[in-house]
Amino acid sequence: MIDTLSRIKTSFDSTCDTFAKEFDKRPTLYKTSLVVSHIFRSIMMYGLMSLSPFFTFGVVLPLSLLYRVTIERFCAFRFALPSLVGGAALIFSQYSIFGYISLAAYIGLVTYISHKDIENYMKSEKKCCKRP
Repeated sequence: MIDTLSRIKTSFDSTCDTFAKEFDKRPTLYKTSLVVSHIFRSIMMYGLMSLSPFFTFGVVLPLSLLYRVTIERFCAFRFALPSLVGGAALIFSQYSIFGYISLAAYIGLVTYISHKDIENYMKSEKKCCKRP
């Protein structure tokens, strides 16, 4: 069983490494995929906050902050707070024109964050999650 899991992990890592090398050669594709990942996570956060009576903005904000300081502090790419902002922007966009402005601002924000993160990543040792 452990041998099978080890082979699966090796195969998965090899596939991921292949994609990572392609992204390193194509930073624009890398940035685009990162923006899409941000938007996908925001849609998931929107679903969590709008469909569940337990996960309101007041509950999800401290949980996102906790995730940011415990897990994402070692990562080159941070999703917790931008996905929370995006989910909130999607909720606000249902109620007023200002919600659409916040949605546009969110898309601009994740585009800028993705651009800066990839530029910094390309200059670094190219390790996503670094330990101090």
